[in-house]
Amino acid sequence: MMNIHNYSDVEMLAEKYNMPCEDVLLIALNRYGVKMDCEDNRIRFYMTLNTYDDEFYFAVCVNTYPTPFEIRDKELYLADKYVGKINKIEKDTCTSTYFRKGLNAMTLNSNFRSQCKGCKFCGTYRLESEEDEGLITEDAILRYFRVILKENNLKDLSNLENITICTGCFPSELELVNHLIMLKKTLKQFNFDGRISYIGSQLRTFEYLDLIKKEIGKFTLYITTEKFEGRELIMRKEKASLTLDKSLALADYARSLGFEDSFMYILGLEELDVFEKHLKEFEPHFNKFPDIQIYQNYTSEQENYRCESAKEFEYYLDARKIVEKVYQNNSAMPQSWENYRSLFYTAYQNKPYKCIRK
Repeated sequence: MMNIHNYSDVEMLAEKYNMPCEDVLLIALNRYGVKMDCEDNRIRFYMTLNTYDDEFYFAVCVNTYPTPFEIRDKELYLADKYVGKINKIEKDTCTSTYFRKGLNAMTLNSNFRSQCKGCKFCGTYRLESEEDEGLITEDAILRYFRVILKENNLKDLSNLENITICTGCFPSELELVNHLIMLKKTLKQFNFDGRISYIGSQLRTFEYLDLIKKEIGKFTLYITTEKFEGRELIMRKEKASLTLDKSLALADYARSLGFEDSFMYILGLEELDVFEKHLKEFEPHFNKFPDIQIYQNYTSEQENYRCESAKEFEYYLDARKIVEKVYQNNSAMPQSWENYRSLFYTAYQNKPYKCIRK
């Protein structure tokens, strides 16, 4: 089993696994993070590789794990080899709201994730918060989006296809549902008529899905599965209580209402035989490609939660092959702009694929 130390290692593994060097390199960047002369332990940036024209968007950890990658003067190096140009570096915060898919999609952290604690592998709550309060009232939402429009020179939100709500936990499921409905109704004042997507584990009642169908309409549910086995040992108790069986029943009902549904999984917390077994079980129940995210070290100590085989880099390339095998007859495709910590960048199922990258 090989780890990545230099670009020659990237080339050898690309040949061994029959995948582009670009994909091997970008998977490695997500796994190892970067060295950089800065005080922040997590940053976001745009990057263009010197071997590929498209610009990608990344969020990686800084100086939290031994890594062969280093950012020097807005250039990315793998060992001593220059591999890409970095643009628009900014601190990653737990309250960040940002556009994706150009200006056609948005991630909105409306109930700020600094309020959400309990999953041992997650470092989001450790990040700095930009705001004193969440966007939990209509007035707060209106004020916030007036600033967003002004900063981005937009007249309204009519071109926004999707807003993904990625939040801290609410006191109850009902409060979450009311928040989602309020957001959709409030943002209509800015001519938003797109899809509302929710990432989380608090939405789990069929009757509330019915209410969302009535009040919101176009909706996507991302279930935060995170890990398949031993979930109660590493996850917030409330989150782990949404069992795999309950998750699949919820997914089936969401699809029966005409919703999109997917699940999120953190790759690196359990062995690949467990991953493959349950991925096969999950695949028929979801109509969107799963959001499988490479586990990252927000702190040095979080490496302790990575399973033993995932400490070897080839684990992630083997996982990619498993995903391609399980989804070989599924029309769902990965989309780079939906997952910054992906296993797929320039090729899928051994074929080049083009999509919006950022």
